[in-house]
Amino acid sequence: MADRMTKRTHARGPIALVTVLAMLVATACGGTPAAPGGGAATASVAPSVFGEIVGEFKPLRNSDNWVVWSKTTCRYEPAPNKPTTPYVAVVRKAPTLGLGHQIQSEDNAINLLKNASVKGAADLAGMKYISVNGRYPDQAAMVAAAENIVTQNPAAVIEDQPLATLAERLNGIYAAKCIPYVQLSLASPGAITFGASNADVGVAEGAALIAEIKKKGWNAADITAVGSIIPTLGPINDRVTGCTAALQKEFPALKVDNLQLAAGTVADTQTSMTNWLTSHPTVKHVAGCVISGLQAVGMDNALTAAGRQTLAVIMTTGNTMKDLEALPKTTAIIGSVDFGNDKFGSFALGMAQSAIRGEPVPDFVFTPLTVIALPR
Repeated sequence: MADRMTKRTHARGPIALVTVLAMLVATACGGTPAAPGGGAATASVAPSVFGEIVGEFKPLRNSDNWVVWSKTTCRYEPAPNKPTTPYVAVVRKAPTLGLGHQIQSEDNAINLLKNASVKGAADLAGMKYISVNGRYPDQAAMVAAAENIVTQNPAAVIEDQPLATLAERLNGIYAAKCIPYVQLSLASPGAITFGASNADVGVAEGAALIAEIKKKGWNAADITAVGSIIPTLGPINDRVTGCTAALQKEFPALKVDNLQLAAGTVADTQTSMTNWLTSHPTVKHVAGCVISGLQAVGMDNALTAAGRQTLAVIMTTGNTMKDLEALPKTTAIIGSVDFGNDKFGSFALGMAQSAIRGEPVPDFVFTPLTVIALPR
């Protein structure tokens, strides 16, 4: 999910960095229907078109399920030989190849950062950069973006779209042209993915909120954990459920209630949170668990408008130190689980080049996570 911290003044002081160590094993992706005429996996593009290595990027970890892109079946097949060493994303010069980039949106800081990282990686490799804005949450625009990209014959595509309900259709557009694809963040059947472990993001959110609640000395019976659930985003909602589960485990008397959001934009979340606050006037404390900064800001805006932000704590995800420093002093947001979005393009291109070269690649490669906390 894209993240946005709306531009607000009153910069904060220094921000402490704490590395999140624990990572969970990813859920393996399933397969998609084969193209006609099955066969053994073969390299999509001859390795001879690649030049020298220009970057190596070490992820936090990778899944145990390795696959190979097959030019014959036009899908990812199980790797015949599973590598015994952790995956490293290697980017090579490839000036004769094009890289497609299905952009999620161009309307918020986090997506702009990811977009720049993909273009920067393409430039590093000397590849032709082919991008089309999918304008999330406009599903028709996302389909049109994929259809536009395949007409330009890229060697591979990096998809940045969070809708689990649309993944099969978009992946099918690329598979129909036998173009390997790498998904950002969303694990979907038949795709390889680079992003965060959603479950571990939730654990990190919950841990930060638990520490803050203990620091404030709030009574658990007075707290309601409010989650921002967006049903169309599928497994990305594990960030929210993992966060609320961690809170409830630590504070059994705490209550949990979730907003059911249509798109999870700032406005959508703010309206839903405003309605929730109106219907829960006696709730003393709120702990906010979110998928992204979009919902964090929407919750914060609603709490501030109701004059209840000083009695709440919210942990966001995907936002940077710069984003957090722009928040007002009265914000209920206490920090962010940072995904290192400025490196997403490099990791994803390394995976895409592995697919193009017919090399084994894990179906999920995890980005390192860092907790950024605003001092109170």
